[in-house]
Amino acid sequence: MKNCILLHLHHQYLWPEFWSYLKYIKDENLDIIATVHTTETEFYSHIKNNVDDIFLIENKGVDFGGFLYAYNKIKNNSYKTITKLHGKKRSTYKSHTLGVLNAEQWRKNLYTPLIQNEYYTKMMNCFEKDKKIFMYGSKDCFRKEQKEHLWAIQNISAFKKINDILNLSEPQEYNFIAGSIFTVSKNYLDNFLKNKEMEIFQIMETNFPNNGTIAHGLERLIGSHISAFGGKIQLD
Repeated sequence: MKNCILLHLHHQYLWPEFWSYLKYIKDENLDIIATVHTTETEFYSHIKNNVDDIFLIENKGVDFGGFLYAYNKIKNNSYKTITKLHGKKRSTYKSHTLGVLNAEQWRKNLYTPLIQNEYYTKMMNCFEKDKKIFMYGSKDCFRKEQKEHLWAIQNISAFKKINDILNLSEPQEYNFIAGSIFTVSKNYLDNFLKNKEMEIFQIMETNFPNNGTIAHGLERLIGSHISAFGGKIQLD
């Protein structure tokens, strides 16, 4: 069974950075699907020529908008895993183990365990050996938020809007990979989204993401419901 990477590239100039890793893992068992907002860049042709498919979409829901749109296009394919990858550029992240990371450090810390050649092979072996692994990502960017935490409270409105569509149970804490770059089993994603991904896409905002947006709410809910569906998160 094949695997798939869904790469959202609002900042297409980051493509050479991603391709420097992806070219070493791209083979007949891996499809790469890209979403972009414009074809008018110097990088577009190279992206198009090296991915399996590319979609031009509106700037909506930031990286999660691209992810849901692309997933909707490929969800009927029999993939084992789907990797959510995007050109994270803005902001910083305070890691419990690494201190304050700038955007470039944060981005590389997120994707290295997923697409660097040796780590990619290790990750695929983990999914193959343990069917309970539903999500895989960077241990340094993994967060837990109690329901009463400020950030969780700020996302209550987004949680409600998403739950109105997906009818999810309410978690006691929010477990997620900050930065939203991760790999999930396709079966889990199918069960979580319930063929309603475009309903969520339609309510996504077009402004820059912050707490309270659908994108930030979805980031937390995807990770927080792993155990409710009988799985676990593997960190590296």
